[in-house]
Amino acid sequence: MTTSVAPKKAKISINEIAPILPWKKVEKHILKFLEANPQGVRNADVARAIGFSDSRQWLAYGALEKMIEKGLVEKSDKSLYFKA
Repeated sequence: MTTSVAPKKAKISINEIAPILPWKKVEKHILKFLEANPQGVRNADVARAIGFSDSRQWLAYGALEKMIEKGLVEKSDKSLYFKA
């Protein structure tokens, strides 16, 4: 009985490039926006503030989640984000 082994797939080489904006600049912009709105803002507001408002604000949500993990932003029980 002969068994055949599938050939290994070659890894695709990805040519990386520098980001459009450094993360620190995006983070600083969001914090400035939050400081200007101490009452709190919604995820959609942050999306518009960074100039990228898709239907579900995934970019803004991801940025805010990263900032929450770093302790820079809190999420209230009312789904408003504000500076910690």
